[in-house]
Amino acid sequence: MDRPLQWSESFSVGHSELDEEHRRLVANINDICHAYRTGQPPKRLHALLNSLETDTKKHLAHEDAVLREFSAETKRPTRAILKAITDAAVEQHIAAHDQSFAQLGVIMRAAGPKTPDAASVLCAELTKWFLDHAIKYDSHLKTIFQAM
Repeated sequence: MDRPLQWSESFSVGHSELDEEHRRLVANINDICHAYRTGQPPKRLHALLNSLETDTKKHLAHEDAVLREFSAETKRPTRAILKAITDAAVEQHIAAHDQSFAQLGVIMRAAGPKTPDAASVLCAELTKWFLDHAIKYDSHLKTIFQAM
């Protein structure tokens, strides 16, 4: 099976559960691309897209909870500056999750008919969406999780 998105350690944030969820999102995207390119029935594609949406929603909620927990742990007085920086970064990151989830919805609704060109566009958009999440937004989390 062709895999447009290969797992890379650069997607890792250093938190085993979140990293496993990232791996699952990569697998979901690859499953969708494979099904789309091989002409799977619309019911199967719909199920795969729903799975990606569900897994993404769970992942983003879990990541938000982990970040809030980390933020709560930095409340000791000796860490007041770190706490202020962390709180601002956590809230900004969580706000970005809402935008990321909305963007996924736009991509899913725009999925066109099952043609090779449409499959390429969908796979490219899903790959870009994941890379934005994993590289652009989550890569700095590795530093936070290493500090825990």
